[in-house]
Amino acid sequence: MRGVELLLAVAPLSLLLGAYFIGRTLGASLVGVGLTGGIATGKSTVSKAFRDAGAVIIDADVVAREVVVPGRGAYKEIVHHFGSEVLNEDDATINRAKLGAIIFGDPAQRKKLNSATHKFIIWEMFKQLVYQRLICRKHLVVFDAPLLFETKLLEYFCYPTIVVACSEANELKRLMKRDNMKEEDAEKRIKSQMKLQEKLKKADLVIQNDGTLEELLDNTRETLKRTAVLVGGLSELNAIKVAVESSQ
Repeated sequence: MRGVELLLAVAPLSLLLGAYFIGRTLGASLVGVGLTGGIATGKSTVSKAFRDAGAVIIDADVVAREVVVPGRGAYKEIVHHFGSEVLNEDDATINRAKLGAIIFGDPAQRKKLNSATHKFIIWEMFKQLVYQRLICRKHLVVFDAPLLFETKLLEYFCYPTIVVACSEANELKRLMKRDNMKEEDAEKRIKSQMKLQEKLKKADLVIQNDGTLEELLDNTRETLKRTAVLVGGLSELNAIKVAVESSQ
């Protein structure tokens, strides 16, 4: 596996296409579970429950913050596209609030940001997938990615794909409460993403979250058990291992 480790030490963007063909060649050896959902539908709660139960989580939001630190490729592209006005004066890091204000409600600017960052995010997530699947020999490796379907390439490395969903009314209400947003701003935020119904059409499994937290966690446990069976990762579960064994 030393050769794989050396490959992962570098990240030329031209290898993104190569990653696709590697995945196609190795098949199930390079498949992760896809976890996504609408904004404020409860995906983060589900992701934490998966992690607590023994799944390896590759978090796109965490990776997105890592690839924009000063000196890295995504950072350079953001500065190139948006200028130094999106930087903090004290340490030259990206000011997320300033950048967010620029892209909020502006599809062209958002597309520009996605173009600057997504290839770096996808490559980093792919490296982590290779490490966990081929070196650590893990089966239950989960891509926690809000834009799983929007980025398209990640889809080719995911089975099953799980969507966390709730009603439109609950999504709006929860977002307003969570982020202390006005209804109009919350609606714009929701509309800026792929419609939840479109994500549901692409889902292999759905976790519905219109009830209590306890109901959500029950649904999550059942879905995780089904997922572990599908990917051959039952032995990697811990928190719900007894429940899995007793149900067989």
